[in-house]
Amino acid sequence: MLKCLDGNKLNTDPDNWVLVQIGIISRLSRRNYDDAPAELKQTIMAVAELEHQLHRTRGGS
Repeated sequence: MLKCLDGNKLNTDPDNWVLVQIGIISRLSRRNYDDAPAELKQTIMAVAELEHQLHRTRGGS
């Protein structure tokens, strides 16, 4: 899925969009990624990616 990095879906700048696995989207939603301060978004994304990888490593989907 494509995720807008700044939380603004109307920002069509290609640098604002990143391809993420669908399992990461729900993790971002639980952490209110779109409403988080800009200085926390990169950290929230990294934590969501790590959690997703850990879940997959342990046999989840």
